[in-house]
Amino acid sequence: SFLTGLGDSAKNTIIKILRDTFGGGADISAANPLQVYDPKVEGFLFCIDFWSDPQEEVQVPAAAATLVFTPTVSVTDLPATATIVRAIAMFKFRMVENAHATLANNLDGGTVPNTSQVIQVKETDAGAYIDAINFVANQFTLAAATREGGDVLIGPKDIKAQVDGNDSYTFQWLMRKAAQDFINLNDCQVGLRILYSV
Repeated sequence: SFLTGLGDSAKNTIIKILRDTFGGGADISAANPLQVYDPKVEGFLFCIDFWSDPQEEVQVPAAAATLVFTPTVSVTDLPATATIVRAIAMFKFRMVENAHATLANNLDGGTVPNTSQVIQVKETDAGAYIDAINFVANQFTLAAATREGGDVLIGPKDIKAQVDGNDSYTFQWLMRKAAQDFINLNDCQVGLRILYSV
């Protein structure tokens, strides 16, 4: 016990303060542990982020094609009593580059739900992909042979239907497409932000 070694007067003072603050019985012991309840945290949401390992490059070609991100995201250490209230996907990259030497470049077309130009997430072993991060036509507009600083894209969609607990999650960019070959995104990571209650 944290009270071990204290004199009776100090021990009784600490117990009184704890009981006055948190309530409970006359003693603190294994048989009668301190019951802590703080009404200020009732209904409080906790937030935690989980990130994949880095992926050196994500390339967006002019011919539409689906890319499965190599690193997965492992969600760990959520309490057994956690109820996931909302989960969203994130995609970060250090640089974005138009690799075409003579022509400007951009994403060719915006998201078509469940069809193209969208980042999706699923539980790795048994899930089904759902849309997570949308794009708009002409996003990532870049002059020829230009590199710019990256960003973090945060999805607007609640994906807790797939992200429902401690598990591994896989991301894919469904039918990604640039106007020219290529848009390169460098030093990339995908992540999940989970809001939960206990």
